[in-house]
Amino acid sequence: SEYLQDIFFAHPRSLSLFNSFPTVLVMDSTYKTNKYNMPLFEIVGFTSTERTYNVGFAWLTNEKEDNFIWALQQLRSLVRNEGSLPKVILTDRDTALMNAVGQVFPTSAAMVCRVHVQKNVGSKIKELPVDVRVNENHPNHPLRHRVFLAPAVLAYRDALF
Repeated sequence: SEYLQDIFFAHPRSLSLFNSFPTVLVMDSTYKTNKYNMPLFEIVGFTSTERTYNVGFAWLTNEKEDNFIWALQQLRSLVRNEGSLPKVILTDRDTALMNAVGQVFPTSAAMVCRVHVQKNVGSKIKELPVDVRVNENHPNHPLRHRVFLAPAVLAYRDALF
């Protein structure tokens, strides 16, 4: 078509940081919170000192897999060294984004962001019997920690039951 649909943009300094520190990326998009009703897709990286930096942004016509694939392909085209691709990419539980990450960065480990995992654990705790859920909303609730910090599926299940 003759209309601009999606646009990706990044500052040159951000791209320099990205090519120096590509190991971990976090990706998320707002949901049409601007006057154009377009999602803003944000990509954030981490330096070796755990400082965050904005890698790039994309205005997308919608949050479909094809739009995310296009935005991620733009990002990948800016990688100077193919051996320096992200090792870990954190997202929310958006299936379209997770699928796009798997297609464009197949060697990167795609993981769900800790905040989204905590929200899911909190919703599962609410399903438990009342006597187990005492002070369930407290961030230091022991059950929340045992479940959230479980290193494997078996430990997760043991923490729940």
